[in-house]
Amino acid sequence: MKLRVFLIVCLSSLLILAGSFAVVFMQLQQMRNINLNPLTEHLVQQNTEVLTWILSVLSPEQINEMDLPRSWAEIMVVSSDDLKISASTHTPHVGHYMYELPEVLDQAHTIMAALKAGRSKPIATKDYLLVFSPVHEDAYIIAVKPGMWEKDLVSTQDQQISQNIDSMMRFLLIYLLAGIFVILGAGVFVSRVVTSPLTRSFEALEELSLGNFEREFPEASSREMKQLGASFVRLKLSLRMALERLGGA
Repeated sequence: MKLRVFLIVCLSSLLILAGSFAVVFMQLQQMRNINLNPLTEHLVQQNTEVLTWILSVLSPEQINEMDLPRSWAEIMVVSSDDLKISASTHTPHVGHYMYELPEVLDQAHTIMAALKAGRSKPIATKDYLLVFSPVHEDAYIIAVKPGMWEKDLVSTQDQQISQNIDSMMRFLLIYLLAGIFVILGAGVFVSRVVTSPLTRSFEALEELSLGNFEREFPEASSREMKQLGASFVRLKLSLRMALERLGGA
């Protein structure tokens, strides 16, 4: 009986623990599978729109004194005829030609064609995004923005999320192992608490059936065991009276 009580307690508790573990584990896996690429694309789009608007209201005279945020590389005024830079937030570039800049060297012909055609649509290179805004017929304000900045920003956050999820997974495994040990201990304790009074009661009844009227029923704390103890006393008195009548006869 003790083994049966132990198994019932342990199995029922383990089922509850396993169910809780499975729910939390699936939630963590869903968090790990979140795709942040749409967020990166949305940030690029929003920053491009903000940058385009700023260029549309920016005066060329202000460019040399501007302090750009980290997400922007450079803003410059460029001649549409020969791509010569007449103003720039990076003053060493002033007086140079745009095709001399390493970051846009591979897109010089594309930039020239866009300026000749009067286009203002952003151009994406391998590592940079270029945004155009016309100043007058022969000059454009061009903003050069690192294309990887938003991706690096989101990637950093993604790595932080992954690290937090890994930490939670380790904690969850520790919780599972600790729960198993607690359940085993609780199973042993409950089985002893439940079966020990019953075992002592059966022993008292066994000795009474063998004629030991000196054996007392073990002290009980629960109402059911007290009722069983009262029944034991009545049974002992009944057996004693029955034996006395038989002896008298």
